[in-house]
Amino acid sequence: MMDNELVFQILSEKEIALQTKIMDALAKNMPGLAEKTITRIKGVEEETKLKIAFVGQHNSGKSTIVSALTRNKDIKISSNVETDDTSSYEWNDVLLYDTPGLYAGVKDSHDASALEAIKNSDVLVFCITSSLFDDLLIENFVDLAYKRAYKNKIILVVNKMSQEDAPYEELKKNYLSTLNSTLEELGGNLADFPMSFIDAKDYKDGLDDEDDELIEISHFNSFVNLLNDQITSRGLLAKIGTKCNILLDALGEAIASTGTELDKNMMIILNRASRTIRNYRKEMKYELERIEMDLRGAILDIGGRLTDKIGVSEITENDLNETNREIEKKTSDHIEVIEKNLTTKLSEMFEEIEDVLASEIGLYVFEEINSEAFKADSACAKDYSEFLEKYGSAAKMIRHGGDTVAKMALSKGATDFSTLASSSGSAIHKAIVDIGHFFGVKFKPWQAVKIAHKIGKIAKVVGPLLSVVDVAVTIASKVGEDKRRKEIQNARESAFNSISGVASDIITQIDKQYALMEAEAFDKKLDEINTIKDKMVKEAGENSDFIDLLRGYGDGISGLLSCISETNAY
Repeated sequence: MMDNELVFQILSEKEIALQTKIMDALAKNMPGLAEKTITRIKGVEEETKLKIAFVGQHNSGKSTIVSALTRNKDIKISSNVETDDTSSYEWNDVLLYDTPGLYAGVKDSHDASALEAIKNSDVLVFCITSSLFDDLLIENFVDLAYKRAYKNKIILVVNKMSQEDAPYEELKKNYLSTLNSTLEELGGNLADFPMSFIDAKDYKDGLDDEDDELIEISHFNSFVNLLNDQITSRGLLAKIGTKCNILLDALGEAIASTGTELDKNMMIILNRASRTIRNYRKEMKYELERIEMDLRGAILDIGGRLTDKIGVSEITENDLNETNREIEKKTSDHIEVIEKNLTTKLSEMFEEIEDVLASEIGLYVFEEINSEAFKADSACAKDYSEFLEKYGSAAKMIRHGGDTVAKMALSKGATDFSTLASSSGSAIHKAIVDIGHFFGVKFKPWQAVKIAHKIGKIAKVVGPLLSVVDVAVTIASKVGEDKRRKEIQNARESAFNSISGVASDIITQIDKQYALMEAEAFDKKLDEINTIKDKMVKEAGENSDFIDLLRGYGDGISGLLSCISETNAY
C-alpha cells in the first residue's frame, strides 16, 4: 500500500471493484440471484460504511484536511464560517462529515448538526490550529471527550503548523506541554488522545506541485497513520468483511447451482450457517454496547455522589476507597451479564444451525455424504463431514448443558469461565473443556480487564484534587461567594471528568477483550465455513467460462478477507 493512504479506503475500493464485476456477471447469467444479493448488500451498506467526523472551531482547517485526505478539490474552503451545515462526502465505503464550526456562536443549528454527525461517527477528528485552545473551545472539547463519552474515538489534530516561525519539533514539544497542563486543570489527560501536528494546506500544495519536500514537512502522513491505527485497533475493517461474506455466499450459490443436487443443497446449508453466525455476531455487539452504556451511567452515578460532596463536606480516604469498591463491584456485575448473554447467544446460534442441519435439506445431505461415491469423488468430503458432525454435537451439548453453564457462571465468586474449569473431572468441567475446544477459546476473555488498576486512577487523580479543593474553598470564602461557587463548580467538573475517563478506560478494556472473543466465537467459524465453500467452488459446477470467471472473483474476495484479517491481527 502507498504512503499517506487510508487502509480502509484502499480495501473498500477493491471490494467495490470486485462487487461491480460480480454483480455484472450475475445480472447477465443469473438475474434472480443478482437481485437478491444486491438487496442483501444494500441492507448492510449504510451500517458498514466507515464514518469519520471532522469537528472543531471555525477556521481550523477541517475542510482543507478533508480535501487533502480525499484529494477532492471541490470542497469549499474559506476563513469565514463557510460550512453552514454538515456536509458529507462519500469516498467509496468511507463517509466523511465536514461539520460547521463547533460552538462558533453563529447558529445553534450549526452545533446541532455537528453533534448529530459526532454521535453517528466511528472516528472523531477534533481540529484546532497552532493557536491551540481558547477558554471556550477547551471546555467544549472536554465536554465531548468526557461528559459525552467520545474520548475513545477522538484524534486531536493541530493544523496550520507552518504559520509559526519555529522548528517543528520545538513547536510540537511546547504545544504538548501547554495542552497537557490545560487539560489537567479540567481533569483531563492529554495521553487519552492520539495526536498529530500537521499542515494540510502544505500537503495539498505539495500534491498539486509534486513537491515531495513540501509533502514531507506537512507531516500529513502522521495523521493518516493515526487514522489507520484507530481503524485497525477498533476492528472497523470488519465492516468491509461483512459485504465480502455476502458476495462469497452469492458466488458459492451461483457455482453450486450448475452442479449436482448435492452441491446445491450443501451450499444452501453453508450459506444459511454463515448468515446465522453473522446475525448473532451483530446482535451480540448491540447487546454489548447496551450493557456498556448502562455500566458507564452506573459509574458516573457512583462518581457523582462523590463529587457532589465537594465544597459541602469533607472527603476522606475512606470515601475514595468506597467509591473504588462500588465501581469495581458494578463493573464485575456487568461483566458477568456480558458473559451470561454471550453464553446464551452462542447457545441460540448453535441451536439455530442445528435446526438447519436437521431440516429436510440437511438430512438429504447427511445421507449423501455418507455414500461411498461421494467420499471417493469429493476432496472436501472430510471437511464438510466434520463441519456437520461438530456443529451438530456442539449444538446438542450446549442445548443440554448451557443452562447449567450459565448458572454456574453467575454463581458467587465465579466471574469467568476459568473459575469453572477448576472443578476438574466434573461433568461441568468436561462440558466447558469440550465447548472451549470446539470454539478454539480458552474462555478467559475478561481476565485482562484490569479493573483494580483503572479504579486506582481515581484515588491518584481525584484524591489530591479534592484535598486542594478543601483548602481553596476555605480561602475563597474570605473573598466572596461568587468566586467560591466558581471554584467548587470547577473542582466538581474536573473530578467528574477524571471519573468519566476511568469509565472510558474500563469500557475500552472490555471492548478489547470482547474483540478477541468475537474473533474466536464468530469470525473463526465464518473462516471455517468459507474454507469449505472455497473447496466446493473449486470442485463443483460445470467447466465453463462463466464458472471460471466466478471462481476468479471468489479468489479475489477470499484474498481480500485474508488481508483484512491480517491487518486487524497486526
